[in-house]
Amino acid sequence: MKLFKKIILVLALVLGVAVLTACSCKEEKKFSEEKITVYTRDTTSGTRDGFFTGIGFKEAATDNAPLVAGFVEVTGNGDMIAKIQNDEYGIGYISLASYADSGLKGLKYEGVEPTEANVLNESYELTRNFNYVVRNDYAADSKEGKLVAAFVAYMFSKEGKEIIKSKDGILEIKASDPKWSDLKAAHPVVNEDNSSVTLRLGGSTSVQKIAEALSAAFKKEAGCKVSHNHTGSGAAYKATQGSEKDGATGLDIGFASREFKADSEPAAAGSYGKLCVDAIVAVVHKDNKQITGALASQLKKVYNGTYKVWGDLKDEQPAEKPEEPIDQFDKTKNITPYTRDTTSGTRDGFFTGIGFKAATTDNAPLVAGFVEITGNGDMIAKIKADEYGVGYISLASYADSGLKGLKYEGVDPSEANVLNGTYALTRNFNYVVRNDYAADSKEAKLVAAFVAYMFSIEGKEIIKSKDGIIDIKSTDKTWAELKAEHPVVDEDNSSVTLRLGGSTSVQKIAEALSAAFKQISGCKVAHNHTGSGAAYKSTQGSEKDGATGLDIGFASREFKDSEPAAEGTFGKICVDAIVAVVNNKNSAVSAVTAEQLVKMYDGTFKKWADVK
Repeated sequence: MKLFKKIILVLALVLGVAVLTACSCKEEKKFSEEKITVYTRDTTSGTRDGFFTGIGFKEAATDNAPLVAGFVEVTGNGDMIAKIQNDEYGIGYISLASYADSGLKGLKYEGVEPTEANVLNESYELTRNFNYVVRNDYAADSKEGKLVAAFVAYMFSKEGKEIIKSKDGILEIKASDPKWSDLKAAHPVVNEDNSSVTLRLGGSTSVQKIAEALSAAFKKEAGCKVSHNHTGSGAAYKATQGSEKDGATGLDIGFASREFKADSEPAAAGSYGKLCVDAIVAVVHKDNKQITGALASQLKKVYNGTYKVWGDLKDEQPAEKPEEPIDQFDKTKNITPYTRDTTSGTRDGFFTGIGFKAATTDNAPLVAGFVEITGNGDMIAKIKADEYGVGYISLASYADSGLKGLKYEGVDPSEANVLNGTYALTRNFNYVVRNDYAADSKEAKLVAAFVAYMFSIEGKEIIKSKDGIIDIKSTDKTWAELKAEHPVVDEDNSSVTLRLGGSTSVQKIAEALSAAFKQISGCKVAHNHTGSGAAYKSTQGSEKDGATGLDIGFASREFKDSEPAAEGTFGKICVDAIVAVVNNKNSAVSAVTAEQLVKMYDGTFKKWADVK
């Protein structure tokens, strides 16, 4: 009897284990046979654009037609999280910033964990940029235009970057990043009464919390009002430079969580840029044990319906990327020379420096097919996009340009080499003053005091902080030592406005100097920077008594024979270097001579193979 009971007990245990095993297999089988529920954001979403573009399914970025039948459209990160939290068989995508507290399971992408560290080291590749664009048609002296420029500067100060990072924007904060206190002097508008001005911000909902945090801090700095209207990335361009800029939904600063479209969103050069990076994470229900990661090709198959049930989707290792050929640069391709326009001081300095003076103000000597651009920023953007281009930019713009700077006559382009005289492709930043005021007039005295301040230790430090190359010597005098010679600065100068202008290349130096001098002297300051040609013309030339007349003019080139500035009324402020630049993929050249550059621009060298 006891034996019989033992046999029954053993049988019961065996059957129980078998039943549990069968149930477990049944559950696993059941999940693998369940249909995948696909979730996506709407067609205007920057997150959607970044996700589908990233996985190689660009056609679905703004069109639902390529998606599998039965997909579910959600309204935002929060809605996506809520839907997948309640759907064991769902798959979707959210911003990395929303992932930590989502309660969802984030998938490795191409074998890499979705983390901020992996985004910064560029091993996690499912990312998109957060971008900004500004309204660019305000008058140069308008409060709105000045406040927009100040806001952009604040965004990239150390304090601004810290705010962006605190709101989950991914960016690197460097020790060399300037503090707002270093940048503020160039934006004196923030010290004015701006209580009547409202800065209007909007665009992407994904960038909204960053934009709101930045504007809250900037509002305290500038005293302006701020309003937000975040309806989606599509509004960023449309409401700043597009069809809605003058309507009720117009914006001063727009944000997009995707790139601007070249064909339908032609933002003006210099009016837009990258704010930070965001990563996108493919997510599933926390109890999903089918997968821990996905490849781009697998995600595309999920969303186009090739993979229909969870059993179709299995963990796979990404294929090893083939090593790139050592040199993919085609030296048989034509050289595309890029140049600034004929009024540019940078152009004058470059062509004069390389011995091609004939091309400084005349396009006729240049090779057919050259491309004319509008400024340093435009030059950088064009050559970044053109593997076979060559151009030139200011040394001050080179460090963050992402371009390959060429040695000139065997010497690296650096501030140290400019100061020691070995790097020769340079130009002077010059000034000229109005010289027909009565000697005892406040205007004449303030102009003289301003020039003295420029060359004080404090003035030189301002010039250096704004990328002017200048040697500050131990024998230089402080402003305290020079001030006694200019008692006018201690008088009431509130009725006097010093008018500064000329070169746009020297503008940031001039604005920073004038902001400091304004505090010292109590005078007003106005700026009108239209180009180096205005420096002489508006101080001692044909326009000095007109509406565009200046008291102090700046030029990023030497004054010409046709600009006979009176002796003692002009001089050099500092030096700027010019760097010949090419695309980073260009392996044909790492150094050039003046002769080679001339031959590239006059057409003697037509192909990159010609440049040895």
